[in-house]
Amino acid sequence: MKFVELKKHLLGKKLFAVYNLCGDDGFLIDSAKNLFFNYVIANNELSKVKLTCENLTADRLKTILNTSSFLIGNRVVLIDDLNIQKNKDILNVCLEYSKNADDLTTLVIVSNEPMLDAKKDAKILNSQNSRFCFVDCNRLDKNMMTMWINLSLSEMGATMAPDAFDTLIDYSNGYLSNMDMELKKLVAFANGREITKQDIQLLATKDLEYGVFELTECLGRGDSKRSLQIVDDLMKETKTAQSVLSMIQNYFRRMFYCAITPGTNLQIAESLGVKEWAVVKAKQAASLFTKARLKDIVELCGNLDFEIRTGKIAYKRAVDNLILYILSSNKK
Repeated sequence: MKFVELKKHLLGKKLFAVYNLCGDDGFLIDSAKNLFFNYVIANNELSKVKLTCENLTADRLKTILNTSSFLIGNRVVLIDDLNIQKNKDILNVCLEYSKNADDLTTLVIVSNEPMLDAKKDAKILNSQNSRFCFVDCNRLDKNMMTMWINLSLSEMGATMAPDAFDTLIDYSNGYLSNMDMELKKLVAFANGREITKQDIQLLATKDLEYGVFELTECLGRGDSKRSLQIVDDLMKETKTAQSVLSMIQNYFRRMFYCAITPGTNLQIAESLGVKEWAVVKAKQAASLFTKARLKDIVELCGNLDFEIRTGKIAYKRAVDNLILYILSSNKK
């Protein structure tokens, strides 16, 4: 089930026993949790049970799930941090509960990855006894993001220029948590006037992945001044300085894969495990290079990484060498 389908499903009252919330957008996960608390149970704090795996045992979870709900009302038990690899005993209890659940207790689990694999665990998912539902909380597609921005603007009594939507989405890298924060900042800054693309460029903080995308575009266009400025900004950030080479390498790998792989954008996105618009962006950047040049850049990244690990070259020098190589050979 997609996140956008969840509210309608919960209002229908035909609930599953176990829901697994998983995805890369924390804003959607938090919103999904609130939907369960708002639409499954009455406004009663005693009907909410919030757990973390830090001090949770399988036996304690069994006891909680087998405890009758307060005043015979619906109850939501939330596990907020299930790690599929580390918490296998708790995982097993959750899966067993999906087969023999209390109709008044709904178990909601937030996990680092899906609890079940659609292919490997088809028997469990398709079993008549299973009442398990996976809720996809990965980033929305661009149309849904645009709708969300419009709704948020309406709630705040603000407007935004049509050409600014894509810029906000790009800077936020599709994360609603980023967009929510940036929109509030932009609305306050605009102070009643229409938010413009220039406002976003001036005030919005770029998501790290978008920064790498912008770098690849500048490298492809041969814009040495802007390329070196972006690299310098990335290297100044303590949290990212030692991963700049890896980020560039990973993005060029994605570009190369998108450039040589047949199929639709959606098919390529599914094979990479990314959103369709991420493939569109990668293809857009890849179009500035030949396939042979992309292959050379990916191989050079690997060679430089090896030289760093063996102490043959300093990290900063390796990054500089990579950027200068790309700039000197970016023409098709």
